[in-house]
Amino acid sequence: MKFNFEKVKSIPGSVRRINIRKFNWTTVLAILSYLNILVIIPFVVSKNKPLVRFHAKQGIVLSAFYALSVFTLFLPAVPYIFALFYAICIILGIINTIRGGEKHLPLIGKLADRI
Repeated sequence: MKFNFEKVKSIPGSVRRINIRKFNWTTVLAILSYLNILVIIPFVVSKNKPLVRFHAKQGIVLSAFYALSVFTLFLPAVPYIFALFYAICIILGIINTIRGGEKHLPLIGKLADRI
């Protein structure tokens, strides 16, 4: 069975830019930063890795945002907006991590720089 390289050329450029070979321990730790309580692991383990530290700081702010959003449960439709924003931030953070960049999340990134 041969691999069809013609199909690979038809994949959009943004998907092809994600290089699977970049998955190493640093990338896995940075991805863990966006999985709520698991942010503790990369924050403690990565003392000298600036990429992981950057994503861990954003993960801490995002987790705090999630914890504070619990107080909006009694308001109509507001929790859904917070949940949508939280999900979008998680997805953007993981994609930025896989691409290997230090790109700020919307509204969260500037707060994370202060930590």
